[in-house]
Amino acid sequence: MSRIVNYLALIIGLICVAEDCCSHRDGGEHRMATAIQSIFLGDENFDSKDQSPYLEVSDANIQVLDKISGKVLHKRFKVGDAAVFGTIKITVVKVRSSPPDEEREIIALLKIEEDNKVVFFDWIFASSPSINLFEHQVYDVRVEFNTYEAD
Repeated sequence: MSRIVNYLALIIGLICVAEDCCSHRDGGEHRMATAIQSIFLGDENFDSKDQSPYLEVSDANIQVLDKISGKVLHKRFKVGDAAVFGTIKITVVKVRSSPPDEEREIIALLKIEEDNKVVFFDWIFASSPSINLFEHQVYDVRVEFNTYEAD
């Protein structure tokens, strides 16, 4: 099931990019791809939490690459934690993991702010960060695989 969700998200993302409607510079407003992914991932705004194949987990490993200095920072976030890296502030809103009997996947809902404005609010897949890429001139942000205990 998680592979199907990933492929659907990828297809939706490609359609959105082709229609030029997925700019992450829109102040963090939800776009069509985000809404559809949230339905599949069980976002409570869409009343489908019980139908989600993903398990909620309490933390995620986030990698931040400073493209100018070449520094790579790794930080373990608990859900709700925020940290500042240079000019951006990253908050982990939710983290989900695939069930143990499915292909391994970690998904994190991240809110990224710069100059007190939300510049990114979307799910990032550890296995396919390009599905929803945080596009920034200085920073790359990724979710890393790690071992989780389901809540």
